[in-house]
Amino acid sequence: SPRKMASVADFIQICMCRGDVVIKNSLFDGAGDDCLNTHGIHFKITKIDGNDLTVRFMHPQSHGFNPLRAGDKIAFIDTDTLIENGSATIEKSELLNEYEIKLTLNSINGAKLGEVIEDVSACPNLEFKNNTMTRIITRGILVTTRGRVNIENNHFVSTSMSGVLLSDDAKSWYESGMCTDVTIQNNTFDYCGGTPILIKPENKKYLGAVHKNIKIKNNTFKSYKSPCVSAKDTDNILIENNKFLSGDKIKITNCGNLKFN
Repeated sequence: SPRKMASVADFIQICMCRGDVVIKNSLFDGAGDDCLNTHGIHFKITKIDGNDLTVRFMHPQSHGFNPLRAGDKIAFIDTDTLIENGSATIEKSELLNEYEIKLTLNSINGAKLGEVIEDVSACPNLEFKNNTMTRIITRGILVTTRGRVNIENNHFVSTSMSGVLLSDDAKSWYESGMCTDVTIQNNTFDYCGGTPILIKPENKKYLGAVHKNIKIKNNTFKSYKSPCVSAKDTDNILIENNKFLSGDKIKITNCGNLKFN
């Protein structure tokens, strides 16, 4: 049934969750931060002892719980490139204190002190459909998840920053991770203070694509001074059948396998 709620921060934040997230048929008006933020956590490796790792929450807004479960697959991520260097399975997970978790793994190949891990098992699928966003002080949707993402038939009336941001970072907010299957279709971007669709992993060095398999189809972009779609360090991007009311349509940096129709 209908609900009304207020927020001084993100309206909805999905952090270290699993399964399927479906958000539809809603009005989001006047958020104090993003309308929706879906992400995991990059935990920093602070100690290696045999097959035991100690990892740490690095951002002060997320700590004090243990989302890392026995049986989960984790990836070892280079903080500069955001590229995966190896993987392992968690055999045991123990919350040591408010900021540290001790993991026993089946392998530590690829693990390095000072680098980070991502829990690949805690990457939900997301469907965001038939929603309206207006007077959003930052982004409409911030997405960093390996799960299947469908952003469809939404109306971005007013966001101060980008309408959709695909991020990923391991040095500031520590919000993971790479996006591997994203469809953005049949949306209207009425006004966004920043680039309406921004694909910007926060890697410091390029050694290969961070994100991949992005489809941007049948969207309408109203008049913008900046590019309507901007992407860096991403592979397999399809941009087709969109309606651009701006002369400056796309900006691409270090992207392979781009199809633009």
